[in-house]
Amino acid sequence: MSYTTIQWAIVLIVFLVDIIWINFSSFTLYYNTSDFGLYILIILTFYIPYLFYKKFRPDPKMMLALLSFCWLVSFTGAAIVFSYLAYTTNRPLVTQTLADLDGYLGISPPTIAMWFYNHSWLNILSIIIYTSFLYQKPFILLYFSFKEDFYHLQSFILQYMITVLITICIGAYFPAEGTYAWYHFEPYISQFGDLQRLYELRQNIVNLKALNGIIEFPSLHTALGVIYIYTFRDERKIIFIPILILNLLLFFSCISTGGHFFMDVLAGIVVAIVAVGIERFIFTMVKVS
Repeated sequence: MSYTTIQWAIVLIVFLVDIIWINFSSFTLYYNTSDFGLYILIILTFYIPYLFYKKFRPDPKMMLALLSFCWLVSFTGAAIVFSYLAYTTNRPLVTQTLADLDGYLGISPPTIAMWFYNHSWLNILSIIIYTSFLYQKPFILLYFSFKEDFYHLQSFILQYMITVLITICIGAYFPAEGTYAWYHFEPYISQFGDLQRLYELRQNIVNLKALNGIIEFPSLHTALGVIYIYTFRDERKIIFIPILILNLLLFFSCISTGGHFFMDVLAGIVVAIVAVGIERFIFTMVKVS
């Protein structure tokens, strides 16, 4: 068995879980057929050129990049739907517990968030750092593809998949509101959408027409930030150090943007360590190919 087999198996399993869950549940589902068509089209946009390069113009760099993006898009779409379905289990909110634990540690997320709100330039910078979470994924795929570093690329993709799935499962079992909701300060537009989607899911309304992040605990931003740092561990300092600094700042931005408790960040770090451990165990059992 190879890493590619495991990755496609994970994608397929998540897709099947989504389909079975949707067909055997009674929640209200809103979706656009055209969105699913577009999703399939995006996957094919990467996969068909991959097949072309594989058969007619073998180019390891292009093949790696195209196949990696195909994995990323396929898995992420299935995982988003899975996260929504998982949150319809409507477990009790743990927001109070998270706030209490932060208080025991002497940390006040609303104080930090409000300080940044009152310093606009730093606040903008904090938001940019927070959203860098999205752009680091394609950067990693391109960077290691064009280095033809199959080892680090495959390890990252599997760690990414494991991290996301663990985070969804924990988040659905211990759902929470963001600090902006708990402490009643004004959220960003995207955060308001996140909260609205969470409340809808808790009423068995699954709206796939508008996709928002719903996981507060543990922090997926933090977990993947750790994975990003770990992925570049063997790179030159001129590459590794900026990645390290950016993601350390990313951890802090989870609090400064008003989205997460400190406990969310700590839990995200633990999730990443577990995900890396699982991937390293798999590495000892199979070959990366």
